[in-house]
Amino acid sequence: GKVSFDNTYRPGIYQLHRGGSKTSPAGETATLLQLPSGTEPAGSFTVNIDTTESSSIKISNEEIENLLPGMNVTYSEGYQKRDLNGSEEGSPMSTLFMLLVGSMLLFEGWLVRKE
Repeated sequence: GKVSFDNTYRPGIYQLHRGGSKTSPAGETATLLQLPSGTEPAGSFTVNIDTTESSSIKISNEEIENLLPGMNVTYSEGYQKRDLNGSEEGSPMSTLFMLLVGSMLLFEGWLVRKE
């Protein structure tokens, strides 16, 4: 059958719950201040969500300042790259991993020939 949800005029995310012990008489609607005990989440749906809120395009520095009025915002140019030269001692994990895999393959070959 078709399910219809009335009174969903306000934009937002609506959550559905099932179960619970409170029921209202037929034809009567009630506004619950809290969920009855024993209710479980059953799902959710959205109504008239503003699509610009989920846009992933880059915004300008001016738009950032308009979103954060009165804040001291500093901007960095480009990506911040990590200095990989000498800041840490030792070998990269990939080298150790490849040595371990190679050792296991050699050991497996030795075991097969030994049988």
